[in-house]
Amino acid sequence: PGESETLRAIEVTLVVHDDIIPWRYPAKRELQFGEWQRNDILAGIFEPAMIDIDLAILLTKAREHSVALVGPAAEEFFDPVPEQDLFEALRETLKLWNSQPDWAGDERNVVLTLSRIWY
Repeated sequence: PGESETLRAIEVTLVVHDDIIPWRYPAKRELQFGEWQRNDILAGIFEPAMIDIDLAILLTKAREHSVALVGPAAEEFFDPVPEQDLFEALRETLKLWNSQPDWAGDERNVVLTLSRIWY
């Protein structure tokens, strides 16, 4: 999408089956693509696989709200994330915004992130 007024951006997170099943916290993601990474990706810069606390939140939301287009539903495919892991991921996420320099100028994305977590 870049500067497109008609196209919408997409975020894609890839995981390796054996890295998340059975579930363990924190989990590892293999690759993530998002609009915020566009310039780096166009320059050939890709993040390596890494531990990602957000996977506890993403997989919980996928199990609760997703619709499978092909294959099994997310709640059948992914193990449930224990509530304590979900709350730990939320606590760790909140630590990202401890002081004004952490969120100043990015208030919209902070509110959207928190809304996504609690939806």
